Amino acid sequence: MTREKEHVEILWISDLHLGSKDCNARGILRLLKKYHFKKLVAVGDLSEGKPIGKLQIKIVEKLKKIHQQGKLVVTYGNHDPKGNGVCREIGIQAVEDYTCLVAGKSIFATHGDKFNDLGDNLNDHVIDWIICKLMVLLKLIKLRGINLGIIIIKLCAQLNALEVTRKAKEFASKKYYDKIICGHVHVPCHRIFMVKKRRIDYFNCGSFFDGESTYVVTHENGHTYLRSL
Repeated sequence: MTREKEHVEILWISDLHLGSKDCNARGILRLLKKYHFKKLVAVGDLSEGKPIGKLQIKIVEKLKKIHQQGKLVVTYGNHDPKGNGVCREIGIQAVEDYTCLVAGKSIFATHGDKFNDLGDNLNDHVIDWIICKLMVLLKLIKLRGINLGIIIIKLCAQLNALEVTRKAKEFASKKYYDKIICGHVHVPCHRIFMVKKRRIDYFNCGSFFDGESTYVVTHENGHTYLRSL
């Protein structure tokens, strides 16, 4: 028996990292089967190179069909390759950010790397290369069977997530957005802030990378939720 798809206004995903062996391609395909949506927004880091394997190629074909239906939006991420990578195969032009209005509530989506201080000082692709090399080395650090490298990586991710959350909230407050949605740090999150008696919802989609599968949905009535498969 086939389960009926859930209807949502917008399905928000980020950090798919197509082209990486750590991309959770199976999870992405499950997600696309689970929902009927009016708009799919990929909030950055859609890819980091040419898709590898049958499942990733299948995802690109599905995204191409969604784009042809006029239902796909892609924002730039710091890992997205120059020349637009997968976007070129899909036939879509990525944008810096995306703004929409749902049930009277304004929603702003951007990858989130611009809220990271490190990215303000160095070239993004240089940073990516350095960080990727450091992560490989850190994973080799073990003490009495405990992988200290993984612990350090997760701690750094949490610190980055705190910075992105704070700066995204400040940006949304300044621009009078009701909700702001980011990716970038691979740390799924929903925080509610009250700024001068006005509610601001911050969401981070998390990722479909290294076994993770988290995302955000917005319903027709404007209600927005963080979910995982």
